[in-house]
Amino acid sequence: MAHPLAAFIEETGDTLAAFARRVGAPDDLMKAIVADQAAPDPMLARRIVDATCGAISFEQLMSGRETVVLDLSQRLTADSALDLGRLATAIRESYAEAFEVRIPSAEFDIAAEAVAHTYAALARVTSERGAGRLAQALRPVLREILKDHGALPGDPQALEAAVLTAVERYRRL
Repeated sequence: MAHPLAAFIEETGDTLAAFARRVGAPDDLMKAIVADQAAPDPMLARRIVDATCGAISFEQLMSGRETVVLDLSQRLTADSALDLGRLATAIRESYAEAFEVRIPSAEFDIAAEAVAHTYAALARVTSERGAGRLAQALRPVLREILKDHGALPGDPQALEAAVLTAVERYRRL
């Protein structure tokens, strides 16, 4: 029986080499995976799932393998003192002030959660703390929101000003 990934690649008319490049994996590792001689690490498995738009599930790739799946909600509670409601309000108000773009309120709630997870993850890889780390976490999330709404400013200083305003507003709320 063919590995589900091998069947997917064949059905789509793709090549294993092209698929490996798309997910950032060495050809020999992808060959071993489809031959059931190796399993992808969880990060590669997630990239494969994304590249197949879910046609190949994480469970299919990791079937029979002992894996550790991180529960980010537990990590967020343990490592982060950020208040999601306050953070969403700070981001929403800073955007309204800095940019003329209408963004649904619910997107700010999602953005606050993404920032909080990023903030918690950065605790292990950066020396920044407090406001500096919050700004590090805010930058990519805020940039993506503006990009998605076609409102990314040409001046990087405008985005940086919005980040710093959101950090300060969060600290005051």
